[in-house]
Amino acid sequence: MSPSRRRSGGTGGRCAAAFIPAVSMLRLVASAQIPPDMIDLLEGDALGHLATIRADGTPHVTPLWIDHDGDTILVDVRV
Repeated sequence: MSPSRRRSGGTGGRCAAAFIPAVSMLRLVASAQIPPDMIDLLEGDALGHLATIRADGTPHVTPLWIDHDGDTILVDVRV
């Protein structure tokens, strides 16, 4: 990548997420009850992975920290 392309903010398709504005907190509300047998999974250190497919067909995997505060499942990507 040329120095001028780096200064202009172009990524050449390598790090597009760096250009997404930071969101301090996003709260999604859904109405569902957590099954009792699933609460055990949320009690310990719960690390999940979110996998998506980019437009060019390559995979992108992001680690997720998962917790709960009783009735709400909390998901954070700042692991």
